[in-house]
Amino acid sequence: MRLTVHHSHDVLPLWQESLSKLLQTNQLTIDTARTLGDWHLATFNDRVVGLAISQGADLRYFAVRDLTRRRGIGRYLLADTLRWLIEQGKQQITMDLSKIDEQELAGLQAFLRQAGFHAEGNQWTLSL
Repeated sequence: MRLTVHHSHDVLPLWQESLSKLLQTNQLTIDTARTLGDWHLATFNDRVVGLAISQGADLRYFAVRDLTRRRGIGRYLLADTLRWLIEQGKQQITMDLSKIDEQELAGLQAFLRQAGFHAEGNQWTLSL
């Protein structure tokens, strides 16, 4: 199987468990996450390995399963999400890190910096 990003809220039954595990780390349920915006769901071997949620030009959620980190999944998920946002006419993307768990913050900041985002306080911005 190959890594694939699906731009949809549709969750296949075989993805339910792995998606729930990914969301549990942030105390979210599938139903709650659906209300946050457009989904960009990364799957590999019939499991959800990453999820980005965008609303307009805001990246509201970005997570990769801890067991699959440092394998390029986050970069692939972000690149495909940005491609989708460009197709929607977005020219700048922002992400607010003020509510990110302290244990995840440094890693996410380094990831965003490497992807070309610039910080102003907790607001991270990328011009497309």
